Amino acid sequence: MNKKRLIIILSSICITLIVIALLIHFLGERQSMVSVIAGTNETTNNEFDYKIIKKVNSGYNDNYLISPLSMGFALSMLNEGAAGITREEIDNLLGNYQLLRVNNIKDRIGIANALFINNIYKKDINKDYKDKLESRYGAELIYDNFNGPKTVNNWVNKKTFKMIPNALERLDNSNVLVIVNTIAIDLEWKKAFDEDNTRKQDFTLIDGSKMNSAMMHESNNVSYIKSDRAQGIIKDYKSYDEESSLEYIAILPDGDINEYINNFDNEEFDKLLDSRRQADDKRLVVNYALPKYTYDFDYKNFKSDLISLGMESAFGEKANFSNISETVGMFVDQAIHKTHIEVSEKGTKAAAVTAFTTKEFSAAIDDKEIINITFDKPFLYVIKDRRYKNIWFFGVVYEPMKWEDNK
Repeated sequence: MNKKRLIIILSSICITLIVIALLIHFLGERQSMVSVIAGTNETTNNEFDYKIIKKVNSGYNDNYLISPLSMGFALSMLNEGAAGITREEIDNLLGNYQLLRVNNIKDRIGIANALFINNIYKKDINKDYKDKLESRYGAELIYDNFNGPKTVNNWVNKKTFKMIPNALERLDNSNVLVIVNTIAIDLEWKKAFDEDNTRKQDFTLIDGSKMNSAMMHESNNVSYIKSDRAQGIIKDYKSYDEESSLEYIAILPDGDINEYINNFDNEEFDKLLDSRRQADDKRLVVNYALPKYTYDFDYKNFKSDLISLGMESAFGEKANFSNISETVGMFVDQAIHKTHIEVSEKGTKAAAVTAFTTKEFSAAIDDKEIINITFDKPFLYVIKDRRYKNIWFFGVVYEPMKWEDNK
């Protein structure tokens, strides 16, 4: 009898320990799926979004895509280690920047942060800095020998759902650390396009010439937006949990697209969003056509554009990152931003990576209204969370997918 009781007691203890272990594992996994960020921004768009949008637009006349949100994460993590004039310059660049608290959804929505530290400098990085990145940004701390970029690139490739396989081109023992943010989405439309309605159609390029595009056609299943300078549509993605509420916004300027983007600001964006009218097949019918497109973008001017926007000292001998390390003086030697986008009948795949590498100084209503809108010339698009104003992705399509490449 005593033996049976002992077996029962031991079994109960084992089961209890297993349950506790499972709970700890689940909570740990749940925490790793959440980007823990200080603050949200529900009322106004971040000033930084528009600064960087205007800057990148001035340098490109081809398809481009940037993620102001990814940049904001990486710059904020870098700024946690800045001091003096360097901190002041990054503060001025970011302005009122506030980041989001985002629930990651496996294989659908992923935001990840990491701090890669060269093993040579393992003891030189301030514990307080590492703790801040872990607690405020959910950043992973990864130690590596920095014998090339393979470890960083593999991490980025995994976090971007294999959309950005080669984030860094170079990394070696002269680098102290790498600060990285990635954002990735793989979302289906709430209501998919009918592939049978995709057909060859002219798209007018920026020089006035025309190309055959693969144009998707649909009636309704969108909201219509309009200001005195542009019109467009908002199309919802599927919700994968109670927190996911991303939407796709395509904006077709009435006039010159570059002039429109150069004057694109929070006021204009609010006008468009506030004009939202849901197409319902009763009082408002919206027949629209949107081209399929897919491309990669490497923001080669990222470093020089940050410098021209006032973030100058971080990249030179005046850099002050004493909050990262009190024993090693360092500066930012690489600023990297790469993106990928695919828009098709099924949905949208998009990814971004932002990375900063550092080196030690010694290393150097009444009637039915029918609206027809065809995105058959260069247009801009935004992907954002409908609850907040932060811009996840901002891009311009100058040349969509060729009809011949449509599969």
